[in-house]
Amino acid sequence: MKIARDGRCPPVPVLLDTSLLPAGERAEALQSVLTGATAPHELRLLDPPERVHARLEHWQLSPDIALLHQHSSGVSHSRTAKHAHKDGPERVVFVLHDGGPGGYVHEERAYPLLRGALYVTDLNSCYSYTRPGEGSARIVQVERSALGLSMEQVQCAAVHLQASPLYRLLRSHIADLCAAAPALSLSL
Repeated sequence: MKIARDGRCPPVPVLLDTSLLPAGERAEALQSVLTGATAPHELRLLDPPERVHARLEHWQLSPDIALLHQHSSGVSHSRTAKHAHKDGPERVVFVLHDGGPGGYVHEERAYPLLRGALYVTDLNSCYSYTRPGEGSARIVQVERSALGLSMEQVQCAAVHLQASPLYRLLRSHIADLCAAAPALSLSL
């Protein structure tokens, strides 16, 4: 990490820290920030209002690549056919889950949500991600045009991702990339 001339480390680019908000305003703030950072979708918070918390950090590495780190109480994200009719960003997200067990559904195919597992989603497709309890996710967003893939190709890759011989390499690379995000964003 680069150190400023005054010897201090630069601040983490925090999009939202709900600890700074009254409990009654946290859900709406989180919905607004996450929709803006990803794609139109429904967000449900799974804990009582007084226990809801979230912190979302964001690093823009290039015009085509962003890294996010979300740490929160229980959460459920859903992008339905109703949301899919709205134009969303042409982005692919790789999500490295670091929380308790939950469920992930992508284009009507269900997967167990497991700690340390990697998932890929096209943000214009239908999906749901439900994680009760405390947890976090490290997320890499890439413009689909930069990958040169269609939405159908991403959906096919999602089905076969964990069986790929490159899965462990990609999962490790994403973990390393997210860990280096502050230094990488300062070097751009």
